[in-house]
Amino acid sequence: MEGNVDRAVDYLVESGVQSLMDLPYDDPIRDRVVIAFNELANAQRGLPERLATGGKLAEFGAGMFQWMCEHAGDLTHRMSEDTATTPGFHMGLSYVKEKVDRLLHYLGSEYGFAKEVAEQSASNYRFRVNEGSYQGTEEEWERERMEAGHSYAAAHLALTVYNEAQATAKAVAVAMGKQSFTDAQELLGRLARHLASDWEKYAGQFRLDSAGDVLPYE
Repeated sequence: MEGNVDRAVDYLVESGVQSLMDLPYDDPIRDRVVIAFNELANAQRGLPERLATGGKLAEFGAGMFQWMCEHAGDLTHRMSEDTATTPGFHMGLSYVKEKVDRLLHYLGSEYGFAKEVAEQSASNYRFRVNEGSYQGTEEEWERERMEAGHSYAAAHLALTVYNEAQATAKAVAVAMGKQSFTDAQELLGRLARHLASDWEKYAGQFRLDSAGDVLPYE
């Protein structure tokens, strides 16, 4: 068995980028790739997810900003979790597409997503001041919200990804946290194009080093 694995590794290394969809279900190389992808999914459910659903982002970004950050971050998880890498589930296509479509819908709002976030934040600030639960200035409030978003972005930036699809999803979360909404919209558009064409092959891509380990995407 070990000799077969070594020969498979040599072939895959020589042939360059491969995809999970090209490998038989019982291929031992597939197991290595699936483990790497699933570890990414689990890592996203750690600090990045906690920062999206609680703490300062939930406090100072309550509403659309926090909701969009949470769902932007979830893209990375949905395309690399155990369910996504199971044959027949198409690298999470239906789950990822639903989220990409919803994120693009809100970012493309005619009213203006950045305007909506700013107005909602100002309303949250006034409410908190009026109820006596916040004593700072509105400028301090906005600084707290920006810092919360940047912490969320940094947590996603630290994730190790293994292909372009995962890197793009990670970049969406980073852009959202930094409130670079135009960048986030452009990146989501890239994912949408692949979702409409070659998603399973695209999201399943990987490369191996000479030892047979899955290479991080650069």
